[in-house]
Parts: sequence; structure tokens; C-alpha cells
Amino acid sequence: MHFVMALPNGIQMASEFIAKGDIDKTFLLVCTLYPLLVILTGITSISVLATTGLLIRTIAKRKLVYQLLWKMAMYACTYPVLLYTTINLFYKTNTIIHLTLVMLFSYIFTKMILAYPKKKR
Repeated sequence: MHFVMALPNGIQMASEFIAKGDIDKTFLLVCTLYPLLVILTGITSISVLATTGLLIRTIAKRKLVYQLLWKMAMYACTYPVLLYTTINLFYKTNTIIHLTLVMLFSYIFTKMILAYPKKKR
């Protein structure tokens, strides 16, 4: 999903290299380094979001483990990432759009966490 979000930037980067005549650099960047970088940043960002889920879990006193929070963060990112990709294709993004998508993710993620039962004493 993160790869799809970054694909327009990758295509733009590749077309700039092709226009300059650097075909060998284009192949190296687009086929190997760019996908690896996108995957690494995707996994890192989901891990950071799951860590914030630990904070929400502690405040709400819910029975959740990190592995489940990681999966929940991934699912909660689906709509904001698809919206961002769509908006980025047709319009120029700005801070308001980014904040709106972060608030949408926070709402979905918090609702998912609150759906789980509280810890028993």
C-alpha cells in the first residue's frame, strides 16, 4: 500500500533520469533501491503508529498486545493512504489535507482499540 502511495513520485523520478540520459542509474534506483526504501519506510511508520497505539491502550486500559496493535495500525491506515494517493494524483496536497488524514487515522485507530474489552482486575 505504501508502494502504491509512492509510485507517482517514483515514476516522476524515473522520467527525469530518462530525460537526462542516465538509463543505468534509473534502472538501479527504480528497480532496486526505490522499492526497498519504500518498504523500509512503510514498516517503520507502521511500527511507530503501533507504538502510539500502546499509549492509547494504556490510557484506555485495554487487553491488547503490540502484534495486534501493529495489524490494527495497518488496517487503520488503509482509507487515509488511499485518499492521500487519490488526492495526490489530482491535486497538490497541503498541510490541511495531511492533518485531516492524520485525524481520520486517529479516529479509526482509537475506535478499533476501544472495541476491545477492558482488562479484568
